[in-house]
Amino acid sequence: MSFRCPNCQKLTAPGAKQNTIIVKKRQRTYHYYVVETYVQKDSYITYTETKPDENDKNIKILKEFTSNGWEIEQEKKVCNQCLKQ
Repeated sequence: MSFRCPNCQKLTAPGAKQNTIIVKKRQRTYHYYVVETYVQKDSYITYTETKPDENDKNIKILKEFTSNGWEIEQEKKVCNQCLKQ
């Protein structure tokens, strides 16, 4: 199936590969929690992004940490000729 390149407005050949170009990206901060959950006599350690309820007696927060990364905000699908430019 062919597609029209948004950059050069040319119609590509059928079966041509669509290439992705990142136009905009934004910085993101991720918060993680290492949680120990007690179920009957067993305990399980899990990683979660949501903060667990601190009033729950079966849950214990072992560690809380933050990391920084990037998210793609906008991307374009372009043809092979526009990718080389």
